[in-house]
Formats: sequence, structure tokens, C-alpha cells
Amino acid sequence: MVAGAHASGSHTLVFADTICDMGYIATDGGRQLCTFECINQGDAPVSIVGARSSCGCTVPSYPTTPIQPGEKAVVTVTYDPAGRPAGEFEKTITIVTTGTPRELRLHIKGEAFSMRSTPY
Repeated sequence: MVAGAHASGSHTLVFADTICDMGYIATDGGRQLCTFECINQGDAPVSIVGARSSCGCTVPSYPTTPIQPGEKAVVTVTYDPAGRPAGEFEKTITIVTTGTPRELRLHIKGEAFSMRSTPY
């Protein structure tokens, strides 16, 4: 899945994938990491100026320097399942850029399970 539009004379950031499926993870298994690779397909530098997530358990990290035309960059998303309920989850990360489009959405999803829910 590709996000972004290619426009002439622009600074266009395109992500190779916009969804990261974490699969099955334990709620007490520690922080989980997803990476999203993007490329500037425009002809001018583009910067990521912000990123926000739909939940405090999800923290995005992104490059702070401009991404030059043709250059690749990585946005990293850390999900902490500790204290979260078992079951399916999906979180949205909104990336704000100086390019076109101004906002892009990334998603992480998976299913968390708890080892403590098994009675002994």
C-alpha cells in the first residue's frame, strides 16, 4: 500500500507500507517496534514536522533533518502493550510534513494476549 501523491515541482513523501501488523504479542512482552520506510519522490526537500498517535501507548520517532529528493528515511513506532487489555488493537499515527500531502496516516495492528489470564 502506498500513501502520498506524486506531483510535479513538489516535495512528496511516499511510504512503501502504511500498515504494520505486529501479529500476536504478549501484554507483558515489552515494547514492540515497527518501522516505516519512506522516500521523497519530489524535487525539493521535505521535512517531517510532527507525528501524533491515537494512544499514549504508541510513540512515533522520525528524522528531524530534511529528506532530500530521492532520499529514504525511516519512521519508527514503538507500541507498549503493558497495562493494555488483551485482544485485537489498531493504532493510528498521523505524520505531518512540509510536503504534499501535508498529513499521512500510518497504522499498527495486532492481537495482544495475557499469560496471566490462564488460571493455575
